Amino acid sequence: PAGSQLPVVQVHLTGLKRLTTFTVQSWTLLSLYFTGATVASAALACGAALPQLVQVGLWLSFETAWASALMTSSVTTYVLIPGAARAKNVPQLRLLFSWRLQVLHNANLAMCAVEMVLGRVPLRMVHVPVGVLWGLHYVGFAWAWMLRTGGVVYYPFLDPTVPPSTSLPIHVALVAAFAAFFAFGVLLGGSDDLAVKVSALVAAVLGLTYTRAHGAPALLREAATA
Repeated sequence: PAGSQLPVVQVHLTGLKRLTTFTVQSWTLLSLYFTGATVASAALACGAALPQLVQVGLWLSFETAWASALMTSSVTTYVLIPGAARAKNVPQLRLLFSWRLQVLHNANLAMCAVEMVLGRVPLRMVHVPVGVLWGLHYVGFAWAWMLRTGGVVYYPFLDPTVPPSTSLPIHVALVAAFAAFFAFGVLLGGSDDLAVKVSALVAAVLGLTYTRAHGAPALLREAATA
């Protein structure tokens, strides 16, 4: 972004380094929830129950994973892809539209949507601060990773060298978007109308993952025929 003092470098993530992106960390949180939910269901079927603290932790994990999934898909669709299209960065676009990254950035949203319908996990606005803390944890982690790697920042909007006049509005917008996604989940969780819930979730998934309006696929087709 404008004002950044960091050089542009290409990074290839392997091994445990894959765990350093927000997307993968959010997937890890969602995986922990589904694993814990499976164990809780098995325990309930056997007439037992997990400790209340563990149950609360699983509840908060899903709420945070839900908002993180919407954030991941929306940032990819409305920030990263359009940015690569404007820069005519065809290699980056090919990567973003590869099936692996499409699954990585969107499948967690689909899984959360199914859980919202079948699992009927309620979301509470009072838990929003927990989700915000999750986001702040990654900001701190990203800056620490930048110091460790000598300047590697995966997301331009987390670049600490960008002037506050540019970065502060971006961070405020991210927190507001996260809270809005959380509130959307609260509204859906409070609805008993299955048709309304499914329709809203389908609209959300399509709205956050469908990218043809950004011109990127057309740019890829032009590059393929050039």
